[in-house]
Amino acid sequence: MNDKLSKLGLLDMFAEKFEKNENHISKMSNEINDIRNVQQKHSQTISKQENHHHNIEDRVRNLERSNRQLESENFELKEKFLELQSHSMKYNLIFGGIRNQDGYEENTKEVLRSFLSEEMEIPNVGDIQFQNVHRLGERSDGKERSIIARFTRFSDHERVNRAAASKLKNKPQFSIYQQYPREINDRRKKLIPKMKEFKRQRRHAKLVYDKLLVDGEVYNPDAHREPPPTIPGQPLPNNGGD
Repeated sequence: MNDKLSKLGLLDMFAEKFEKNENHISKMSNEINDIRNVQQKHSQTISKQENHHHNIEDRVRNLERSNRQLESENFELKEKFLELQSHSMKYNLIFGGIRNQDGYEENTKEVLRSFLSEEMEIPNVGDIQFQNVHRLGERSDGKERSIIARFTRFSDHERVNRAAASKLKNKPQFSIYQQYPREINDRRKKLIPKMKEFKRQRRHAKLVYDKLLVDGEVYNPDAHREPPPTIPGQPLPNNGGD
């Protein structure tokens, strides 16, 4: 009898322990499910954030591409506009150093004809036709205001322009040059020191529009840059040789 009671007690103890374990397992399963649900929500959130991030990256790339295209189109439009401006100035020459002795009462066209005849020794200047001749505005350096002349015939423009190099060679107080838009003039000015340098090397160099031609080829500043100085002890860059 005692033996049976003892066995019943053990069964009750095991049953109680089993029930506790079952409850504990059930709680742990619920916690695991809760964690999995939270993890799934986090994964969905992260996925949404990643998709959002990728969408933003795509938008940025598209905007950058559009911006580059607009910059390229704007550059082409600007260059085309400068070309049109330059073409409209094709018949124009600017004369510097010619004195104004009569102020605003000056007959600028006749003053220019006298200069072409006396200083440049161009024959038959009375046959040269002008569309317009006038003085430019006051100069900031106080020097004589230049004269701008628009020729009727391009042949007259070229005759005067070609004669300038030889006829004014020993008269540095005078100058004659083609009119260009300001930006083209700025580009040409930056190239003049290089042009003089090439000429000192007895190479054929001349400015054409905003390009420098050297021995018949367009000068490329990047191709003529000096390599950076090397630091003592620093290895020389590997150019692909053994």
